[in-house]
Amino acid sequence: MKNLNAFLSEVENHIDNNGFDDVLDLIPWFENLQMSDWESMIQYENGQPVNTTIYQSNEFRIIIICWAGKQQSSVHGHSEGGGLIKVLKGQLEETRFHPIDRNVVGDFKYCEGAMTYIHDMIALHQVKNPDPHPSFSLHVYTKRT
Repeated sequence: MKNLNAFLSEVENHIDNNGFDDVLDLIPWFENLQMSDWESMIQYENGQPVNTTIYQSNEFRIIIICWAGKQQSSVHGHSEGGGLIKVLKGQLEETRFHPIDRNVVGDFKYCEGAMTYIHDMIALHQVKNPDPHPSFSLHVYTKRT
């Protein structure tokens, strides 16, 4: 299994040599990433895991999001550069909405290891943990607006 430092080193080398447009540039590394050390990176407040930024650069940031049982996000969008999501533990459900009229355009389920991409031109979305126990996901967002 690749650790986060090896992943980041490969990504930074790619960006130095090829530039960076959006998070789609990172898919080859993100798909194969099976972080063996992600649980040790989680920060806690009052004994509960909290969302943890594990990397930040001028181009993008990487966050581990902790989903409590039955927790869901609001309906939201992402900038043109978009965002990648990879489920680290548990499962997530995503409902996508048309970016203009907000009609539902799809419902998706993601299990451990699954990955997805979203940006405002595709849809707005709402993500939720359908289970009573926590789920964890890795998110890569561009800083481009």
